[in-house]
Amino acid sequence: MPIPLDAFAGASAGPADMGPGQPAQTRPTYVTVGDSVMWGQGLRPENRFRERVRQDLSEVRGFQVVELSMARSGAVIQPAANDDRDHPLLVGLNNAGELADHHYSPDGYQREIPMESPLSILGQLKLAHTILLDNDVPPEQIEVVLVNGGINDFGATNIISPLEFLRSSLSDTLKAPLQGMMDAVLPLTTPVRDWPTWLVRRAEAMSLGERLETLLETALSLFPEAMVVITGYYPLVSAHSCGNAHLIQLLALLHTPLSVVTAALQHNLALTAFLDVETIALAGWERASSTWVELSNTAIQGAVDSVRRDPRHAGRRVAFAPSKMAAENAIFASEPWLWGFSTDAATTMTTLDRLLNAMDLNPEDEVAAERCARYESMVRPGPQYDVIYRLASVGHPNALGAGDYAASIRAAMAALDGVSRPVV
Repeated sequence: MPIPLDAFAGASAGPADMGPGQPAQTRPTYVTVGDSVMWGQGLRPENRFRERVRQDLSEVRGFQVVELSMARSGAVIQPAANDDRDHPLLVGLNNAGELADHHYSPDGYQREIPMESPLSILGQLKLAHTILLDNDVPPEQIEVVLVNGGINDFGATNIISPLEFLRSSLSDTLKAPLQGMMDAVLPLTTPVRDWPTWLVRRAEAMSLGERLETLLETALSLFPEAMVVITGYYPLVSAHSCGNAHLIQLLALLHTPLSVVTAALQHNLALTAFLDVETIALAGWERASSTWVELSNTAIQGAVDSVRRDPRHAGRRVAFAPSKMAAENAIFASEPWLWGFSTDAATTMTTLDRLLNAMDLNPEDEVAAERCARYESMVRPGPQYDVIYRLASVGHPNALGAGDYAASIRAAMAALDGVSRPVV
């Protein structure tokens, strides 16, 4: 069954109240696609940057702009098989009149919860186009498309934990017979200073720039009258974060397979050595974060420049809206623009105990209670996942960070259409 517009429009805060006498607009003119940053992880609907942009568009246009919201936590630009044909969401509605994939329900902050194999961002664009056509809305009516993506293709874990880098530095002859033990001792044997260089090579190997270019080309092709704005990423960790190095260490452990952490304990390896704060937090984490921002910004700007030069898109409006977050705005810093967490655990509690005791890890975000309630109603896969879902907002923009994104998007749109936009 075709998907009605309100099945996805309901994921936003909805049209703002423009006051008496203002014309109503019920059809979408604004499409948003992307990952958890675009979704607005941890934020109430009115604080999400895409909602702030929608309100701004409504004020400028003089009518209530309606958003078609497609973004979801965990989305990659393109799936590994380069094909979304078998995704249950493409079935539309089931016989009960509900979305065939409940992971996309706009109710209960369902899209806050990480899941395996969500619809790709390219798939989101294509599904948005299909939904519009199925509801007799010409795609030419879409005026603004807001997109992001890339960090999940790249692997956000690779920026937070050096495990995959350390594994890749082993020769194949060592990997097979010693995998279990080496997973635990690798951080003691490989120089972490090479981690940022490995991140650059990974981006090149996965053709990050080409994926971003395909994303922009698809948005421009499906929505031929829209301006397209793509957002970037930000430094997760900086030198300003290191006063809370033990929390950074915990954050890395949360993105490390539980079997690896257990192996370290079984072999009497101190976890402070496994992810050594002095070696990694000061010399590695900060450089890994800044390297990701630099290489992703370069790839995004390169993709924008490429589609602008393409004669097929001559005259089209497309722009990059980079984050302006600075080092002092990183996680656990003095003026954070990212959600963090705290712990009530006693200092004598082992790191593994903290990892398994989700209730001692307290997220800072605005919708933790709603997200956890939704997760509790699901089939729970295991203790490490309890922590991941509870802390799913960590490292995402808070209300201040969302304000930074909204301001950058406004500036990008102003440059594209020459209209001065108010800073709200």
